[in-house]
Amino acid sequence: MLTGVILAGGKKDEINGTLKSFLPFKKERVIDYQINEMKNICSEIMIITSSPMPFLSSVPTDIRILTDYHKGKGILGGMFSALSLSKNPYHWVVGCGMPFISSKAAMYMFSKLEKSDSVAVMLKNHVGEEPLHGIYNETLLSQLQQFDWSHDNVLDFLSPLPYLGVTEDEFIGIGITPSFAHSIKSEQEISELAESNLT
Repeated sequence: MLTGVILAGGKKDEINGTLKSFLPFKKERVIDYQINEMKNICSEIMIITSSPMPFLSSVPTDIRILTDYHKGKGILGGMFSALSLSKNPYHWVVGCGMPFISSKAAMYMFSKLEKSDSVAVMLKNHVGEEPLHGIYNETLLSQLQQFDWSHDNVLDFLSPLPYLGVTEDEFIGIGITPSFAHSIKSEQEISELAESNLT
């Protein structure tokens, strides 16, 4: 029913030449934590990347490693590859630099999407909607197949379509800390966050 999708694209997903996926986090690596968390609710897990080689010997063999079809097109390019080859109708899409992903938060968003006519559900914070850590319906594939790829902004792509935003207050009200959508920017940050109350 639900496929976990980890987007691990290009240079922006690296810190000092190391993919964020392979940074140490809580006695393991970010990618290990993400895979274990996704296995709580996902029957299939994909890594979408422009650099598959580092992952081939680094993750369990049941993890599907796929290359970006539309390289350099950010989240939308990765989603196109995932939705095109997924076995499931719903997709939990995260970035490789997100060490606090939450299966509880994803399941809550998934339950809201299942009961609606929307194509996606995502966190809505004080800045706006956060497309990563969102849940996406397979019906988006037909829209992506018609996309002209002249730009790659997810929210611009979604703007004419029905989607839901779940506020931070709503997550806090059900006991879920909204830090699950945080994306790391530096090695120092991940060390500090690993020791903070966010975890």
